[in-house]
Amino acid sequence: MELSNVLREDAIIMDIKSKDKDSIIEELIDSLKEKNIISCGDSFKKSVIAREKLGSTGIGKGIAIPHGKVQGLDEVVLSLGLSKTGVDFDALDDKKVHCIFLIGASPEKSSGYLQVLAKLSRMVRYPEFRDKLINSKNPKDVIDIILNYEQNE
Repeated sequence: MELSNVLREDAIIMDIKSKDKDSIIEELIDSLKEKNIISCGDSFKKSVIAREKLGSTGIGKGIAIPHGKVQGLDEVVLSLGLSKTGVDFDALDDKKVHCIFLIGASPEKSSGYLQVLAKLSRMVRYPEFRDKLINSKNPKDVIDIILNYEQNE
């Protein structure tokens, strides 16, 4: 499963406004709901926040990958929030997070969900990938950056 096929331009927030983990998750999910990408916003929020209570998905190096499974999602959903200044996400390295990828799927779509999580985890290991995302100018740039890395993987 290609990230460039899952992440839609209208699911990218170029300048996330929220400054703390729960608010960021809420902002990303509310944006997906407002754009009619999802309809199960409240249950999705509960799922993602419950997952965060098990341990932070702020994996370090400026990246967080909050995720959750919930009934009502017909397909794997991927959203991205960017912050040039960085936000507190209780990251494992105690540093600010600049790229927040939100993944959601129904429990029945676990294989696609895991494929997206695995592919994303591999891509964000590259410092130049992270830098390009943080410095992207618009959602189309973000998709192009991801597509370029997928083609060279």
